[in-house]
Amino acid sequence: PIVCEEIRKSGDNIEDAEINRARAQLKAATLMSLESTSSRCEQLARQMMIFKRPLPIEEVVEKIEAITAADVENVARTLTDGLPTFTVLGRIAKVDTFPDLIKQLAH
Repeated sequence: PIVCEEIRKSGDNIEDAEINRARAQLKAATLMSLESTSSRCEQLARQMMIFKRPLPIEEVVEKIEAITAADVENVARTLTDGLPTFTVLGRIAKVDTFPDLIKQLAH
């Protein structure tokens, strides 16, 4: 129930400070990943698959800077609006049923 509650409210009332911190962290991780050849290749391959072209780092940074709280809220809502994927590994006796989890994730 606690995990479901956190997922359900993940897009609620996001503060600007949190968005700014996340942007800074994402930019730092993106720029640091350019130092590794394998990370650069992985990044370029992902960009080719998604955008059909490699993105200049300036464009990547612009896209990160353009992220708003509303964008995060929309993604969170999209993730919780559909049926979740549910996987259990190990002892399942104390795990809620799938219908119960759906109810817990409902807004």
